[in-house]
Amino acid sequence: MATENPTWGAPRINGEVRILGLEVSERTVSRYLPRRPRHPDAVARWLVFLRNLRDAIAAMDFFIVPTVTFRVLYVWFAMEHGRRRVLRLAVTEHPGASRLILQLREAFPLDTAPRPTRTACRSPWQNGVAERWVGSVRRELLDHVVVLGERDLGRLLREYVAYYHDDRTHLGLRKATPAGRLVTRRQDGGADVVARSVRARFFEEQPDRRCLRFDNSVAVQCGVALLLGSLRTSVKPSENSVRPSSAISSV
Repeated sequence: MATENPTWGAPRINGEVRILGLEVSERTVSRYLPRRPRHPDAVARWLVFLRNLRDAIAAMDFFIVPTVTFRVLYVWFAMEHGRRRVLRLAVTEHPGASRLILQLREAFPLDTAPRPTRTACRSPWQNGVAERWVGSVRRELLDHVVVLGERDLGRLLREYVAYYHDDRTHLGLRKATPAGRLVTRRQDGGADVVARSVRARFFEEQPDRRCLRFDNSVAVQCGVALLLGSLRTSVKPSENSVRPSSAISSV
């Protein structure tokens, strides 16, 4: 049945088998179906579809960033698929529908926003461009700094977006940058030289001078140390009370 009808899958064949009076589960049918190689034309058609419509597709998402004082900040961003450019980015501690609508209006003025489509639950591959950008931000920026607050995170992300647009290359853009990096010709006839800004050298060539590396455990330890230090300075010892150091250690 599968050989004579190559477009039929396991559900269709299982239905036909049930009509014939045979009780066979769909899992059993799929187990015995021959594995067909993926047709290369289907992949080519999908790539052509993405290249033709990627300029009209935008991605948006939230991700969270903890601070040194254990606050949780929410970062919303919208980016286009065509050139991987970040259209809008906002940091807030209290996200809401009204704030999101305002950010969408600023990212897509004059009713140019595309029709929204909700992705399935726990399906990051359906929003791959946004998920890859979040991964790049965490690997190249947030894994190396401890965020102090909302203004500090906004400043760091604005600097990273400028670096992401002007200096960082992308495989999806044939190793070009979203804004286009300038190429200058050498006068001696040698290889081309790509003009790099000070920001690119700051992010790529001097990680030790840029910031110190912290992970989540170190950030928690720093927050605990700050909390204990504030408790020690706020509690005054008295003759009839327990010493602050012993009280804190018992806690």
